[in-house]
Amino acid sequence: MNGDQIRILFSNLHGKEPIHFERVNISKSRNASNSVSYSFVPVFFNNKQDLILNPQESIYSDVVEFKVNEGEFIIVEISSSNLPSTLSGTFFFKDQPITSIFELSESTQNQFKTQLLSDLESVYLYGIFQIEVNTKEDVKTIVTFGDSITHDSKWAAPLAQNLYSKYPAKVSLINYGISGNRLLFDSEPNYFFGDAGIKRFEKDVFENNNKVDLVIVLEGTNDIVHPLTGTAPLSEKISSQNIIDGLKVLIEQAHNHSTKIILGTITPFYNYQSCWTKTEEKKRNTINEWIRNSSEPDGYIDFDKILRDPKDPKRLYYEYDKGDNLHLSKKGGQKLSDSVDLEWLLGLCN
Repeated sequence: MNGDQIRILFSNLHGKEPIHFERVNISKSRNASNSVSYSFVPVFFNNKQDLILNPQESIYSDVVEFKVNEGEFIIVEISSSNLPSTLSGTFFFKDQPITSIFELSESTQNQFKTQLLSDLESVYLYGIFQIEVNTKEDVKTIVTFGDSITHDSKWAAPLAQNLYSKYPAKVSLINYGISGNRLLFDSEPNYFFGDAGIKRFEKDVFENNNKVDLVIVLEGTNDIVHPLTGTAPLSEKISSQNIIDGLKVLIEQAHNHSTKIILGTITPFYNYQSCWTKTEEKKRNTINEWIRNSSEPDGYIDFDKILRDPKDPKRLYYEYDKGDNLHLSKKGGQKLSDSVDLEWLLGLCN
């Protein structure tokens, strides 16, 4: 965006320990590698730089006079005396230009590696929920809402890049995916999958934004697979109609806010942790057929058709598979994002 003021929302909403921010600074950079930066500007909280963010607490920084132009990179520098033992943060992939982190200290990298990360191309950033720019321009807001397939930015980041290139300073894409999230059930104890989608939709999407023009929803995969992988009890197995009814709740909530909503069809998960069965495949196909033919949402993106193996539709196409038969590779995410009609997408925002 183009703007002359900035503020940052910090959140410890799901944390179990306080986070102590001794200092937060922001700067701009001419490139994504952070090699050429401007002078850092301090960020204050009620006129103080020091902040203790308690569990279940969120706070905005004071407004900073900070002129930014569309296409610039913003650097946020955090000095913290404690990183919480319970993981609660924002997920980034180093190989995506939209969501990048650089130059983590060796001790911090080691801490990330010894926590919940088996995939070393990814890191977590604690505390920052979103960065807001005060702009005078008419900017459309699009939210992506879903589970890890959304959360890991493989398709959301290149879609944002495509939108920013075609409509510079005219659209903002916000990612509200949570790894492991389910549409109908809260996270099981000892996991960090968040509240059920039907519970968090209103809060996450609409309480955190004054105006949302469009929501893209991709949910339901984990509702099907988690009871079969041991991540959730078998008593929480769902029917296709359960998922359809849950999606209808999201549609109604979005329309109550005069927000358009489009749904993504559920992608193949054949042989993911050996949980695939013909019964679960039938559920997936039934949900997808409803999404394709229903008049209740404002449209759909056929994730399934774009990403499946044309010779074996129950599988992801091998080049689009990250390697676990469920999550997307970079190529798969790029394929999905490049398949979306940007003019149609922005037209829905109007």
